[in-house]
Amino acid sequence: MARTPKTTAGMADVARQAMQLGEVKLAVLERTQAMSGNGVVAMHSYGRQAGTWEGILVTLGVPLIQPYRRVWQALVSAPGCRRGVTKKRSIASAKRLFGVTLKKSQDGIADALHMALWALHVYATGGM
Repeated sequence: MARTPKTTAGMADVARQAMQLGEVKLAVLERTQAMSGNGVVAMHSYGRQAGTWEGILVTLGVPLIQPYRRVWQALVSAPGCRRGVTKKRSIASAKRLFGVTLKKSQDGIADALHMALWALHVYATGGM
C-alpha cells in the first residue's frame, strides 16, 4: 500500500508493476467532480491526476470503471452521516474489513481499498 506517485512516469511505473504481478482485470478510478470547500487549484490538480491515470490505464488496455464517490462510499457511510466524519469512518472500516492500521493522512489508501471491494462486489454480481 502506498500513496499515488506525484509524477506521470511514477504513475506509469506503478501500473506496469501491477501488470507484471499478474493479469489486471479491472481498475477503479473515482469519477472526478467538483466538491464544495475545495479550491480551484486543488480541483484542477485532482482532475489532471485522474486524467493521467485514465490515460495510462486505457493505453495499457486495462478495463476501467469510474463510480462517483457517493456510490462506492455507500460501503462505509450511513445515510445522513455527519459531514467531516467520512475520513475517520473510512479508516475504521478499512481496519475492520482489511485488518490494516492507517493514519488519518492515509485515508486515500482506505478509500482505494473500499473502491476495490465495491468493484469486486459489482463484478461478482454481474452488475457491470
